[in-house]
Amino acid sequence: MPKRIGLIVGVGSIGRRHAVVMAERYEQLFVVDAQSTALDWCRENLGSSARLYESIDALIPSIKQSASDVTAVISTWGPYHFPIFSALVNAGVRSIYCEKPVAVSLKQVSAYAEMIRSYSISFNTGLHLRYRNLGESIIALAKTYLGGPPSLGVVAGGAKCMATNGIHWLDLASCIFGSPPSSVLADLQRHEINPRTSTVGFWQGVGTWGYSDGRFLSVSYSNYSSVDGTATWFCPLGTIRVTPSLEILVDVRNMDEVAKDSRVTRVGEVVPINLPTQPLIDRGSTLARQLDDLENGSPIPFEWVSPLSTVEALLLAFESSHRQRTLSLPVSNDVLQSSIEWEVS
Repeated sequence: MPKRIGLIVGVGSIGRRHAVVMAERYEQLFVVDAQSTALDWCRENLGSSARLYESIDALIPSIKQSASDVTAVISTWGPYHFPIFSALVNAGVRSIYCEKPVAVSLKQVSAYAEMIRSYSISFNTGLHLRYRNLGESIIALAKTYLGGPPSLGVVAGGAKCMATNGIHWLDLASCIFGSPPSSVLADLQRHEINPRTSTVGFWQGVGTWGYSDGRFLSVSYSNYSSVDGTATWFCPLGTIRVTPSLEILVDVRNMDEVAKDSRVTRVGEVVPINLPTQPLIDRGSTLARQLDDLENGSPIPFEWVSPLSTVEALLLAFESSHRQRTLSLPVSNDVLQSSIEWEVS
């Protein structure tokens, strides 16, 4: 069996971490980046076996004969993801990992789905929280200690960006709730404070996604605060809090109070409980596991929730803010046809 070939497009801050993993994983590694400083970093850190290119057009002749053996990682700015994906598919690459946001418009999401289906693409994304045992731990803790699964997720923090970080919590919520959302209402504002590039907005505001059975996720970020974000999951009898370092804290109602009056409208305070053991959360790079699933055709965690459905639900929040109304999922044809491209990454 031919050995697989690694290809990474974009070696910025995230891409460099991915490139280190790939340099150890593949005997042959192709790297594409238009920035000379990025290619200089590759020469210093990836060894002489890495073949460097300044553009996709320059790369493609080198992989044409072995494209079916290539595993590609796309880690450029969000607006470049789809054209790079399309170029690689047209060149014959069939195993592709793409960092979030994957797409910058609802039309691109539809195009991804069609290309993945038509060309039998093995596809994975940078939505890494589903690989960290975080969703499984929240579900198990809620069932064991808090009377059942969460019905509400609340994520709040300072300048984290609805696209850059909100998408991860949206994906986790869908995994925990067991399905994509059915509606979204958002009020978002673009600020030009992105620390990586001024060409991509940094979005503050509030997004609320509705799920079946009266469940919700609310994400709020303020570009006027430098405080890191936390996530709280509300269960029948307590809460599960996730800190910025992914530590899990469980708080529970007084069971004597609940026994005296179990009506849900008789709300009460919660107090911390000491867990026998802290859930084992993977805090390191998940790329190797994600590439394993990609190349082996293995199901991803929470496979019943498509990563593309998360991307679609995020972009629909931007459309909701733009149109100033609640929008439903699946996306209606009139919303799809009048949708726009967003400066997100």
